[in-house]
Amino acid sequence: TIYHDYMGIGKWACDEWKANLPLTKDYKEFIKESRKKIEIKFVKVKGHSGNKYNEMADKLARDVLK
Repeated sequence: TIYHDYMGIGKWACDEWKANLPLTKDYKEFIKESRKKIEIKFVKVKGHSGNKYNEMADKLARDVLK
C-alpha cells in the first residue's frame, strides 16, 4: 500500500489520468510491470494536515534536496 498526498501518484498508476510526460509515462509503466509481481494499492492522504507519517516523508524529501 502506497500512501501519498499528491493525487497524480494514484491517478496515473490506475489509468485515471493520461501520462503525457516522459517521467509520468515511465512511472505508469513501472507500476504496470510491478503489478504483475505484487499487489499495489494507493491511498490518498491530505497533505500538510498534521499526518505524522506524511509530515515525516515531506521532511525526508526536503532534507534530500538540500
